[in-house]
Amino acid sequence: MSTPLEKVNYFATPPLAPSDLNNSLTFPTFWDLPSEYETSDTCLYSTKPRKHWCFLGKIVSSSFLVRVALEVEDKEGHRLLVAFHTDDRGVAFKDQCKEGHTIAVLYATQHTFAFSPPGLRLEQDAHVKVFPYSLDEMLDASRELFEKGMGKRCEGCDKTDAPLKKCSACNGAWYCSRASRSMSEMLSKH
Repeated sequence: MSTPLEKVNYFATPPLAPSDLNNSLTFPTFWDLPSEYETSDTCLYSTKPRKHWCFLGKIVSSSFLVRVALEVEDKEGHRLLVAFHTDDRGVAFKDQCKEGHTIAVLYATQHTFAFSPPGLRLEQDAHVKVFPYSLDEMLDASRELFEKGMGKRCEGCDKTDAPLKKCSACNGAWYCSRASRSMSEMLSKH
């Protein structure tokens, strides 16, 4: 007899679903990001990360000497350096990086710079997006959408049509059953 666990394809791509920008698991603050030297089951760069995350920050200031360098503030108010080490040294983003805009960095990791506090070293243009909106506006819009019930899905099985309960541990994830929550925990999603 097969069990529900045997029927799950762990490497299948889940359907695209909206994510709450206020969810600290998917959109961590700087101090919750992994170190660039950290290796784990959730971050296998040799193929595709098993867990997706994206850093969001408000651009406080920008400068360009050798490369684009930003002072950015995360959701908790921590300020950090974001330095572009891309092939063009960030020139493609220079005009977009304005005070008050929001920068999003997919798979961001903490970097230890030689002569400044830890920050983000950006090496791939494809992992960076700058939005012409304030971080607060984006967080408020996301909160409003999710409070109205839009975008909710079970973190364990991706169901959207079942009654969902909010996780009491993180207050950001939703589950349709205890079995789905257990499955999610087992897969290190939550």
